[in-house]
Amino acid sequence: MTLSLDNDRLVKLMLKHFKKLELALTKFNSKHAGITKANILRTLLLPFLRLLPSLEATFVPLSKIYLSFVSLSTTVLGEWWRLLLVLLNASTATSNGIVSSTDRSAYLECVSRIMGRPEWAHADPVYCRLYKQYLTDTLDYCINRLLLTKVISISLSAFVGKVFAYAYFHLPNVCNALLFLLNVKQAMVDAHLAGVPRVAAADFKDAARVFPVHLSHLIDYRGLAKLDRLKRSLINSIPPPKHPVAGIREPGGSWVRRWCSSDSDIFNSFFRHYVSIVDNLIISCPSLVPDSFPGFHIITSHIYQIFLVSIHRILMVMAKPALSAKNSSASSISSSASSSSSSSSSTSSSPSSSSSSSPSSTSLNKFISSDGTAPLPTTFPYKQNDTNYTSIMKLFKTVRDIDYSSVVFSNYLTRYIDGLLIKVAKTISVFDFNKNGLLLNLVYEYSNHVLDATNINWEFWLGCNYLMLTATEHIQTILRSFAFLFNVWDKIPALLTRHEFPQSVSYLKGWLFDPNESYKLNFSDWLTSNDVWLVYFTHWNCLVRGYYSRLLVWRIMGVNNYQSSVSIKTTRRAKYKLDFIYESIRSLLSSRGLTAQLANLNFSAELPMLNRKLSILPINSKFAYSNDLLTLTAVSAISKTSELRKTHPYEIFDEAIYTCTSLPSSPGDPNATMLGATLPSQKVPRNHSLINLLSKFFKMLSTDDPGDNNSFSMVPPNYILGDRGEKGRQLNKTRLSKSMTSLSNYSMKSRSSSPSMISFQSSPNSNTDGSTDSSLKSDLDNSSLLSDYLGSSSSSSYSASSQQPSQPPELFKIPPEIVRPIFKFDIVLDHESVGEKFMLMQRANTDRMSHRFFENLSPNLSFATMPKQPVIPSVSIYLNSDMYNKFYITREDYLLDDDAMSDVDMTDLQNFSKKLAQSLHTPTDLMAMGRSLNEWNKIVQEFEFYLFNKVETDQANYFPVSTNDDSDVLLTIVEINEGDYFKRIIPFLSIDTFSEVKSLNAA
Repeated sequence: MTLSLDNDRLVKLMLKHFKKLELALTKFNSKHAGITKANILRTLLLPFLRLLPSLEATFVPLSKIYLSFVSLSTTVLGEWWRLLLVLLNASTATSNGIVSSTDRSAYLECVSRIMGRPEWAHADPVYCRLYKQYLTDTLDYCINRLLLTKVISISLSAFVGKVFAYAYFHLPNVCNALLFLLNVKQAMVDAHLAGVPRVAAADFKDAARVFPVHLSHLIDYRGLAKLDRLKRSLINSIPPPKHPVAGIREPGGSWVRRWCSSDSDIFNSFFRHYVSIVDNLIISCPSLVPDSFPGFHIITSHIYQIFLVSIHRILMVMAKPALSAKNSSASSISSSASSSSSSSSSTSSSPSSSSSSSPSSTSLNKFISSDGTAPLPTTFPYKQNDTNYTSIMKLFKTVRDIDYSSVVFSNYLTRYIDGLLIKVAKTISVFDFNKNGLLLNLVYEYSNHVLDATNINWEFWLGCNYLMLTATEHIQTILRSFAFLFNVWDKIPALLTRHEFPQSVSYLKGWLFDPNESYKLNFSDWLTSNDVWLVYFTHWNCLVRGYYSRLLVWRIMGVNNYQSSVSIKTTRRAKYKLDFIYESIRSLLSSRGLTAQLANLNFSAELPMLNRKLSILPINSKFAYSNDLLTLTAVSAISKTSELRKTHPYEIFDEAIYTCTSLPSSPGDPNATMLGATLPSQKVPRNHSLINLLSKFFKMLSTDDPGDNNSFSMVPPNYILGDRGEKGRQLNKTRLSKSMTSLSNYSMKSRSSSPSMISFQSSPNSNTDGSTDSSLKSDLDNSSLLSDYLGSSSSSSYSASSQQPSQPPELFKIPPEIVRPIFKFDIVLDHESVGEKFMLMQRANTDRMSHRFFENLSPNLSFATMPKQPVIPSVSIYLNSDMYNKFYITREDYLLDDDAMSDVDMTDLQNFSKKLAQSLHTPTDLMAMGRSLNEWNKIVQEFEFYLFNKVETDQANYFPVSTNDDSDVLLTIVEINEGDYFKRIIPFLSIDTFSEVKSLNAA
């Protein structure tokens, strides 16, 4: 009985609200100014479209009451759609239209939400035809805007992409036109689908049943089969429409480039909504594979084409300085020098030609040039602000947004994009170090964007690094490989191989020896094996030795390396090798018959470059840093309240939501602000004067107040960076500020059409967004939401407090910010080394017998620079629940010597001793061993010194964020995720950001 009463109440409330929308439609259609029309949208239509749950969630689908409300909804909202399009087209045709530029986004958001209502799928045939007609008119409006607008904003691109996606699925022939205009050649489709099996017959039937009939020919579509090989690289993979398509004007116009270009925001929005629409259509068949989605192969071939074209263009930009310098020098040298230059250039291109015929063991795969061009000469590293680089990052962000949503096939799609990167890798020679470095950087970025790193094929990427470290001795290739491993090591999961016989796979057979252990352990065992250790621990290049040792110290051993048997095993193997090298050097130097050459060996740690050293620097200037790590402090970097997220990449919102900087209301109770309700922890202020309210409001917005000391209050490290992915927990939040809901006493007519103070809820920014708490991702209780929402509007007169523009729900579904390191390794000037050289020069110049000075400068140098006992990193960091003693760091007292060596370790050490004895033939070899030990000890000291000072500084800065300003009191405690904390404090290692890349290339 109670349930029946509740249903009757919901029905009455919904009918009453639809009636008010219908009355507002009459008022909206009357001769009112643009301000009044925009306010009607912001106070009536937008809150209804944003917060009202779908009819399917409120009533039983296909029931009588459901179909009745479908008919009512399509009637009222369809008329709204028609009127909005009339005004938008009128404003586009004339410069003095009713819709102003500040109000256009509100109109477009209304159209976007009406277009995406799910009840259109169950509408009457008459309204289905009207839906297609309105969608055609909207598509025509979008293309017209693209033709007339010089600069397309991100919000407009998001709207156009969404319209393209809905037109693709609901309008006949639009799918063929849009795919044809993507300009994907048949050769690209063939390269992308090579080795991809056909869709099973059962999946094909299910797809034909789920998707609209006009899309059936695009299911598992693979392009034109009957084409000559020469024509496949010239002819489009899909034929053009035979007749003009309604809604698409000027198929050769300028808007086409904005749709098909590699950096197209429209395509990214289209792809995002394509996935959402497919996810809704396959609810009845969730096991359907994406390969059976209509046009999926063409769309992903376009993504594959973006990867190839963007990488090629980045290398073209890198080649321009070298080519321009070469051309300028050619004009001033003789013809003979020009001929020698040409011969040298032909010689430089020989590795690519030889790699094409080299076996697979010396390349990622046979070099295949997709465009037939020769490899480009490269000098400078690529720039991450390059438009071609950002075009790939846009796709990664789109995949991250899909991965964060509740899409059924998101994991499959993540693996699919990783497979596209693997296809790109198979076209690159192992000797092309710039392409390899660029691709590895893209894989690193992709691993940051995906939420589940197990969806990446780490076996393949580890195999690529194995080939880079074994098939070539090029310094740049080795450094890029070690840098990649250093940065992604914590993301590699400890999983077993998926190959039954890994020794039969070319990129696995050299390092994956034990299939019963994880491939991460197998690779770490290979990195610490005897052959690899002797090659890279004593490598002739100091920077290579430093990268290899830092990889072992910071990552493979790393923090908390005594917590698992695997870490203990790796640490023990490294300790045995280090101790054996130390004892070998000490025994040689302690012999009685020591020659003068052995007595004057210099074992001092070597600098990677002349007067340069690797140092730890902050990536962001928001962190104070000095050369002395003792003064390393992390200053609060709370972003100013004026820093707002002005756009959404896949949706268009009314600009009024961006006009104020107060924190957004919780999506768990989105009606609290709309209804003018205060939070339970808030207290009603005693003074409600308008002057006091405005003064408090502008004081809150002020960002340049010199007396504001709270901007530099001590906060936890995670709160400093404002990571939205961390599970913040507000234990006690009491704000005694003046209520801003009293500002809503203005009448609706007094509001401005432009964004104003009244719409005080802001979009979440990257530092204050509370949308990423795990509890906020759950869906709302639709029945309760509908009841509360409609109940707020049950009065006959609308008050401004009950009609506040509410936050769009999409803002609370934005993926969390990527956790990135806040420090990096970089090459800096070594002032100590420079000072020592100047001091020696001064002393030598003042000494009359300078040659005697240098002879007696370092007597018995071998013993003066003799390396000390090798040190093993043993730092453990724990995060406690006590907020006054959050961080705990210590050096473990666990002694590896207490454990007896196993038979495997004993055999490994014996083999190592034999190989070490064979490599110590000359004093130069002995000096290289001693220098490597000194450099190892310095790296371990750097590792422990940095972590202790960083953690102790964070402990000193960790306090609840408390502010006191008149009657305002705020106390917030933020929980810190241990894994994210380690990601922040472990520095980033890169070679492409060094300013001395020219010197490295010369080396």
